[in-house]
Amino acid sequence: MPQASLFLMTNNCFMNISPYLKSLAIGLLIIIPWKVFITGAIPSPDSGSIKNLLHEKIDHLEQYLSLDQGIEIYAIPSVIKTYRNRNYNPVWERRQDIDDLITAIKQSYDHGLSPSDYHISILEQMSIARTAEEKVLRDIILTDAFLLLTSHIISGKTDPKTRNAQWHVVKSERNPITYIDDISKEPLLPVLERLYPMHINYDLLKQQLEKYRKIEAEGGWPEISLGAMLKPGMSDPRIPQIKARLRVTGEYNSYVDQENNTYDDELQKSVVKFQKKHGIEALGNIGPETTIAMNTPVKERIKTLEVNLERWRWLPAEFSQYYVLVNIANFELEIIDNKQQINHQKVIVGRAYRKTPVFKSVMEYLDINPTWTVPPTILRNDLVPEIQKNVRYLTDKNITVFSPDGKMLNPDSVNWNSNSVFSYTYRQKPGKSNALGRIKFMFPNTYNVYLHDTPTRELFNRTERAFSSGCIRVEKPIELAELLLADQGKWSQTSIKKAIETNKTQTIRLTRKPEVYLLYWTAWIDQEGNHHFSKDIYDRDHSIYIALNSRPVYDLA
Repeated sequence: MPQASLFLMTNNCFMNISPYLKSLAIGLLIIIPWKVFITGAIPSPDSGSIKNLLHEKIDHLEQYLSLDQGIEIYAIPSVIKTYRNRNYNPVWERRQDIDDLITAIKQSYDHGLSPSDYHISILEQMSIARTAEEKVLRDIILTDAFLLLTSHIISGKTDPKTRNAQWHVVKSERNPITYIDDISKEPLLPVLERLYPMHINYDLLKQQLEKYRKIEAEGGWPEISLGAMLKPGMSDPRIPQIKARLRVTGEYNSYVDQENNTYDDELQKSVVKFQKKHGIEALGNIGPETTIAMNTPVKERIKTLEVNLERWRWLPAEFSQYYVLVNIANFELEIIDNKQQINHQKVIVGRAYRKTPVFKSVMEYLDINPTWTVPPTILRNDLVPEIQKNVRYLTDKNITVFSPDGKMLNPDSVNWNSNSVFSYTYRQKPGKSNALGRIKFMFPNTYNVYLHDTPTRELFNRTERAFSSGCIRVEKPIELAELLLADQGKWSQTSIKKAIETNKTQTIRLTRKPEVYLLYWTAWIDQEGNHHFSKDIYDRDHSIYIALNSRPVYDLA
């Protein structure tokens, strides 16, 4: 009722009541706040009724696995545990905490996550809760959103082990429930911000996601017409198209003259830059591979960025100060010491049907002039079939055969069509033709994977280098060994070469042991801050993207 009407009605009533009642009415109007009459506001429910109703709702959630209003709760075990730990007291009593969580949910979009997973629509609708029922429902939904978002920040939305990602990096983090207590101790937004990966590469990748989303919002980039290969100096009507395309993503910065069809020096530099960013042989020639990369829709690039941000969330929040990192999808290795890249070289990784797994370990030692014991997969699929064709293959490759009890066998006395041949041990002696080359670098793992030299060095000239049976072949093994042994003071490239010349196997324990990360990124940032895309050589991105856009799952209790 408007205030003026209320006042007139009150005056009229006063004319018809006794002086005593008038005095009583005036006293009541003074004592009772005017806003009760004016706005109809309901006093806040007492804490006892809230607590009892929370108890009732949590019991219902445990029994029926949903709220009685049909609102889906994802982190049910943790939500129940949270309120029982708090003796059914509400979590979200401060308005600022509620607003901060809603802000954090919206900001999750910048990290490649979906705010809709965290009840954003219903929370915005329930921003003002008037009744005890509304307050309790909002509290439970906020808690579910907080637990789910926190889980996705610290461990990723998707489980890599269920998405054929072959990702085996173990990440130890606090249970999201333990962060509930932090809400009452400090502002919520800084608490959540600290949980995201602390790597500069993650932040730079996030910036690229923002950039490409902006490009999409502005209409993307022009498509390049197909045609013959273009080389510098040639003229072609597609040249203005290519300049316009590269201008969108920043490789070409000059004005695009629609009448100039010449492939000039400036465009060549821009094309080379684009090719380097996309894992294409950087010669400046524009053939089918480069054209396809240029024509990849911006939406696909956005998907790739979102998938790789998710991969970062699968990793520990911070790496150690000293580590070896192999990006399998980019065929490269780097050593980082105190946040500085001290070595960078090419590698050869596993073929598509013998994929190099993703895992973390610690390098313990290296072997100079290693022997090579043939692993079971190579034995079955490669070695035995070759021996069955020609038993001299063993001699040619300098391989010795041992029985299960360790006795050396004469290859001519073995029935190579018998299944017993798979129980033998096959060991290749040190030498220039050894499959591991002259040095191998060892770190414990269950996949029989390590870094090593190789006799087939010509493969490093290829742009795409997926040729191994799962291990990582390194381009510069002597240089790598020198760096890893630098703290021991007696190993130079010269002394390492002399040790190789002896042809004797020598094991050298590392006194400074780097962590080893074999990772798989199809979008990343290099040491100069340049962003890169690579081919998804193992076809792993799509299933992760599907999972990122599926119904959220919360596996923690």
